[in-house]
Amino acid sequence: MKSLSEKLYSAHKWSHRFKFTIYAIGKLGFAIHFFLVFFFWIIGVKEMAIYNVFSAVFFCMMLYLIKKEGNLKVVFFLTCFEVVLHAYLGTYYIGPECNFIFFIFILPSVFLLNPKWKIWESSLFFLNIVLFYILNIILFKEHEAIYKLNESLVFYTGITLILIVVFTIFLVVFYYSKLVATNDKTLRKLNKELTKKNEEKQLIIKEIHHRIKNNLQVVISLLRLQASKVEDENVVQMFKNTQKRIFSMALLHENLLQEYDLELVNAHEHFKYLIENLINSYAVDKEINVEIDIENIDLGMQTLTPLGLIINEIITNSLKHAFNETKQGEISIVMKRLHDKKHEIQISDNGSGYVKNGESKGIGTKLVSIFVRQLNGTLELLEQQGTAYKIVFEEIEHT
Repeated sequence: MKSLSEKLYSAHKWSHRFKFTIYAIGKLGFAIHFFLVFFFWIIGVKEMAIYNVFSAVFFCMMLYLIKKEGNLKVVFFLTCFEVVLHAYLGTYYIGPECNFIFFIFILPSVFLLNPKWKIWESSLFFLNIVLFYILNIILFKEHEAIYKLNESLVFYTGITLILIVVFTIFLVVFYYSKLVATNDKTLRKLNKELTKKNEEKQLIIKEIHHRIKNNLQVVISLLRLQASKVEDENVVQMFKNTQKRIFSMALLHENLLQEYDLELVNAHEHFKYLIENLINSYAVDKEINVEIDIENIDLGMQTLTPLGLIINEIITNSLKHAFNETKQGEISIVMKRLHDKKHEIQISDNGSGYVKNGESKGIGTKLVSIFVRQLNGTLELLEQQGTAYKIVFEEIEHT
């Protein structure tokens, strides 16, 4: 039983359609020239019989080069040269009536099988075919064949060569179509297997996110239970702050479960829910108006986790300290893409403003600085009414 990687390698091999078709044509070329050795020997054209011996050897060499991963263009053009030379020599020895020149029209059928060739290369190639045909007519218009065959032999030779040309073109097209059909069938099968494996992977990742979310909620419940047994308000507040930080991470895993690709989450929806939860927790006795202006940006977990914790810390700080002297307040969150992977977020409130004392040395402030560095960002405290932070950060690529 082949593994998926082996099947992919096999499909990659069969994707070299031009190579496999050229190889098949090389075999056919050898067979045709081998046949022509006896054909010309029987009709008495010894020079062409000897030439076809060398041509058969030539095609063996070309087959060897293809096997050894030689340059396909070089092989192809050497083969083209041999076919043109063969057509001219045949016309020279037994005359244009034998239709040797039509051998050159086999070449375009092979040439068209390579989709990688540029338009100018195709145009130049076809122009050369036409020029070789016209040149053959001009050169041998009044030429008397070296070997004067009787009319019936000329006729049957011409018919034989025409049939060889038609048969060769038919085989090229037929072989190529079979190659395409086989390749497409393999790719369809692989695509089906990959789709199935991707669905299995999605289910596994969903289960992982689900379990992480549940485990984080268990931790939150344990912290809540522990806090209920503590009388010191400072310690209780520490438990609550930790619960909110863990909730921020649990929320991300919950949102990832709702997304199709399980890797990107809409930043606006995610942060809106996070902020609403914070306000409902901390500002139950206050009327806080929140303005959220976040562009429709999808971000990965590596970016959203630290960014969510940053927003959690700053909003929590505002709710705890900015509106102590009032029952009303405003909090604004604006986030936009700057360029490429750079983003900017501004979080501000119209509260009592930033106090440069022990609060700046708290764990929340330290965490914000750590997470900003994690995002390769910069943190700036803006001078305006209330407290305002501007953070410029990089989107971390999800792996």
